[in-house]
Amino acid sequence: MNFSKNKKPGNKLVRKAIRKQLGYLGRNIRHTHDMLDQYQGDGSPLVGFPVSMGKTSTTFSPASFIN
Repeated sequence: MNFSKNKKPGNKLVRKAIRKQLGYLGRNIRHTHDMLDQYQGDGSPLVGFPVSMGKTSTTFSPASFIN
């Protein structure tokens, strides 16, 4: 947040912001790899895979989309 509001961010702030973004990217890539490891390749959805949305955590199941 400090980075986006700063008119001329210094090198230290730029490096810190880039490091955070790379951390988020790494987290998302690890999550995607975990999902791909559970995928069987037969077209079935990823049933039972935990999905976190912010502070809440839920488990994906096709039944949750039907109701």
